[in-house]
Amino acid sequence: MPPVLLPLLLVLSLSATPAFAAPPTGTITCGAVSGEMEFTDLPGVQHPDGPSSKPIRFKMRKAESPCDASGVIGGRLPITRVQVSFAGRLAAGSTCEALLSTATFAKAKLEATWKGGNAVVGRSVAALASAVYDPDAEQLVFTSQPIQRGAFAGATLTFGLGLSSSFEGPCQTFAGSFGGMGVGPESSTLTVP
Repeated sequence: MPPVLLPLLLVLSLSATPAFAAPPTGTITCGAVSGEMEFTDLPGVQHPDGPSSKPIRFKMRKAESPCDASGVIGGRLPITRVQVSFAGRLAAGSTCEALLSTATFAKAKLEATWKGGNAVVGRSVAALASAVYDPDAEQLVFTSQPIQRGAFAGATLTFGLGLSSSFEGPCQTFAGSFGGMGVGPESSTLTVP
């Protein structure tokens, strides 16, 4: 009996970058973060009625920034930009002046979605470790706990939320804002580590 020949199909895919590249590590700096930080019932900004009787929720979704990824190793594409999200709560009894010292946020986390063009290169999610106001930079600086997995695992995220000098004066005059504040591109940054 002659041997049976079975057709063999070989598919070869060539790519400039591996399909399963290692997650990005190293250092990255993203400046000019712009977006909107929303908050509920922040006394001194929305009304001068004294401390809040409820926790004050803060939320920022997908604030964007270009990045300098020259210190990044790995990733399936070069990182060109980031989308930053933040969520957390200030305790009941807080006022806007709490943001100008060491703010204590509960249930707070920072999330960064790293992009190369329109493709997602990786994500970093970490719980908040601290939030301290830097008067020289006019930023509320959020520092995360170490990232547990994904992009930049083991490193920390540092997000500097730019607050204008008008915020430092009477909080009631803060940009005439009700329920939110612009995250200004002139002074907001994100760095790893």
